[in-house]
Amino acid sequence: MGQGQSREIKNKIGSVKNTQKITNAMKLVSASKLSKATKELNSFKPYVMGIGEILGKVVNKSTFHPMIDVNKSKNACVVVYAGEKALCGAFNSNVIKEAIKTGTRLEGEGWTVKYFAIGKKAKEGLVSASKEIIETHLLKTPLPTKEFTSEIASELVELFSSQEYGQVHIAYTEFKSAGARQTKSYQLLPFVPSDEEVPEVEAGSDENVFRTRYLFEPSKDAIIEELFSIYFDSEVHRCFLDSLASEYGARMVAMDNAAKNAKEMIEALTLKLNRARQAAITQEIAEIVGGAASLGS
Repeated sequence: MGQGQSREIKNKIGSVKNTQKITNAMKLVSASKLSKATKELNSFKPYVMGIGEILGKVVNKSTFHPMIDVNKSKNACVVVYAGEKALCGAFNSNVIKEAIKTGTRLEGEGWTVKYFAIGKKAKEGLVSASKEIIETHLLKTPLPTKEFTSEIASELVELFSSQEYGQVHIAYTEFKSAGARQTKSYQLLPFVPSDEEVPEVEAGSDENVFRTRYLFEPSKDAIIEELFSIYFDSEVHRCFLDSLASEYGARMVAMDNAAKNAKEMIEALTLKLNRARQAAITQEIAEIVGGAASLGS
């Protein structure tokens, strides 16, 4: 019986060691992908912030533009960024919960909400929650290309500009570090301009003399049109990079924890194996001594 128990424990140790090799390999792969994603994100984010700042200088609540105007449609679209794979802790479930939370809030305000899934797990999670999906995009490469995200941005702008949808929201995961991330959602369309208005000043005042003046060429409307195009493409791309970096970081941490748990399990099983061996040896010695005693008598 002792030998049978020892064999069973040995098989368990071998199985756990194989799992540990897989988790260590997945951890290294995720770390490599995370490095590339964060490098891309850190180089792209200042560009997006710069575009946003420029828009803030030339667009305000008095600006007339189709991307700012509120249409009569009561349909709302919630874009959900999730991963293509699992094994990344609660990353996928958290962002899906955030999207559904946003959708529930909009429904409470009288909107009919449909979802735009980006990632295989986004689609699976929304289907599981019985939510209606109008479009799904799957990422085939480790990082999204500008052409890929530009296509998504164009579809979202078309949903709004055609007045089929009155609002477009985005739910994604903002990357902070490998071990820290935050799910967020915000309104992409209609674009919400700054509340700040450029104050009027008297013609002869000192403020009027030293005030920065902007010369728009070819025209303010043409520049705003181009800025909006760049902004929406950039925002969709940034959210994708944020989500991917968060996914790779979550998977790296999850695989690291799994590898540590496997190590602890191997140590516990090894201790159990040694005890089983000792018990078997003790039993054999007891049988030998008992047999010798019976022969002597």
